[in-house]
Amino acid sequence: MPKVVFTTNDLREFQPELAARLEDEVRDGAADEPADAALECRILERHAERPQISVHLEGKDWVVSFAVTTPAAAGELKMATKRALRDRGRRGPYQRATRR
Repeated sequence: MPKVVFTTNDLREFQPELAARLEDEVRDGAADEPADAALECRILERHAERPQISVHLEGKDWVVSFAVTTPAAAGELKMATKRALRDRGRRGPYQRATRR
C-alpha cells in the first residue's frame, strides 16, 4: 500500500468524522498502487451549482483530479479514486479537430 499524505482536507475542521472516512476511502482506492509510491492528496470542498468534494492526487510525475457530489455515498470516493488512478495513463493531450 502506498504512503498517502493528506496536505489539505477542508472537511477536518467542521466534519471530522466525514473527513476521516473520506481519507480512508482514498487510501483504500489507492491500495493497488506500488507500495513504494508516495502520494500527496488534497480534499477540497467546492460550492458550484451542486456542492462537491474535489480530490487532487499527485504522484512523482503525474496529477489526477476528480470530484464527487456531496454528500458522498459510502464507498463512492474509493471507487472514484480507483477509476482516476486506472485511467490516468489513458488520456491523451487535447487536440483540436481539423476541418476538411
